[in-house]
Amino acid sequence: MDATLAGLIGTKVGAVTGFAGAWLAQRAQIRLQREERMHQERVRWLVDKKPLFRDLLTALHGWHDSLVSVWR
Repeated sequence: MDATLAGLIGTKVGAVTGFAGAWLAQRAQIRLQREERMHQERVRWLVDKKPLFRDLLTALHGWHDSLVSVWR
């Protein structure tokens, strides 16, 4: 009877441990996917805005050069 009870308890502990391990792995995978999506969104916006920043910087330098030439 003791061996049967120990086997039953061992089975239950193993099942709970397996369930907990699977839950933790799934949770970590979901977190990793979420972080990857957020990173790709940031990178996508950076790539889209890079030409805009370049054009604004060029225009700013043009204004600066114009104002310096007028001042001199």
